[in-house]
Amino acid sequence: MINIYKIVACPICKLKLEKADNKLICQNHGEFSISARGIPILFKERNNQTFKDGELTYKDEGRNKKINFIKRKLFRKPKMYFGESLHDKLRKKYIENSPKDKIILNIGSGHEERFGQENFVNFDIYPHWNTHVSGDAHFLPFLNNSVDVVWLCAVLEHIQNPFQVIDEVYRVLKPGGIVLISVPFIQYLHASPHDYFRYTKYGIRSICSKFTEIESGASYTSTMGTLLQLISIVPHVYINNKIIKNLSSFIFSWLFSPILLLDLFFTKKNNEILTGGICYLGKK
Repeated sequence: MINIYKIVACPICKLKLEKADNKLICQNHGEFSISARGIPILFKERNNQTFKDGELTYKDEGRNKKINFIKRKLFRKPKMYFGESLHDKLRKKYIENSPKDKIILNIGSGHEERFGQENFVNFDIYPHWNTHVSGDAHFLPFLNNSVDVVWLCAVLEHIQNPFQVIDEVYRVLKPGGIVLISVPFIQYLHASPHDYFRYTKYGIRSICSKFTEIESGASYTSTMGTLLQLISIVPHVYINNKIIKNLSSFIFSWLFSPILLLDLFFTKKNNEILTGGICYLGKK
C-alpha cells in the first residue's frame, strides 16, 4: 500500500503536509483533519458539508453494495458493443497492468472496488469505504509531479469546471505521466442534478490541450448500442414508479437488443459520430 502522506499536499498552497496525531498541518493554512476511519479530509473550504453528507451515507454502503450486486445479476442488460471497447483496452494496459511501483490516482473513485491494486490512490469527494483521500478535484490535495498515472472514468461530466480539473491533473502528474479519461457523448441525464456536460472527441482534446495525445476515439457503446441504451431509458421518461420503470427498462433493452447485430455488418470507421462516449489517452 502506498504511503499517501508522502504525496498529499495542502489544497490551497500545494505545500507538503506534516502529520501530527490525527491532523495534517500546513505551515501556511493550519490544520486539516483525518477522519475516524483514517481518511485525510483535504478540502479548500473547511467544514465541508459534502464530506459530512458523505459520512452519513457511509453507514448504508455495506447493505447497498449487496443490494446493487443482486440487482446487477438479476437485471443484467445486454452488452452494448461486440468485442473490447477502446477504454477497456487502454485501461488494461495502463491501469490494470501498470508496474507496481507506479502510483495511480483514481479521481472520482466512487464506492466500487476496481481492481484492488496496492498502487491505487482512490480520491473522491465522498468518504466511501474504499476512499484513501477525500477532497475537491478542482483543488487536488497532492504535491506537484507526485503521481505516474491519473484515471478519470466517467467523472468530467460531473465537474463544474473541467478545465480547472485538467490543469490540476497536469500539475500532479510526473513528467512523462499518463492520463486516461472516459467521458459520455450521447447519453441520457444521470446522477441528477450533478450532471453538467457531454463531450465530443474534439471537446476533450481541447480540454486536454496541454497533453500530448497518444490515442482517442469512441468508447462505452457501439453506434447501435448507443441507440439501444437510449431506447431502454424511455420508460424513465413516462413512468414514475421506480420498480415499474426499472423493470420496463430491462424489458426494453432485451426486446430491442437484436439491433446490436447491425454493428457486425457495417464499418465502424465513423462511429465517433454516434457513440455513447469518448476515450482519451494523453501524456505529460
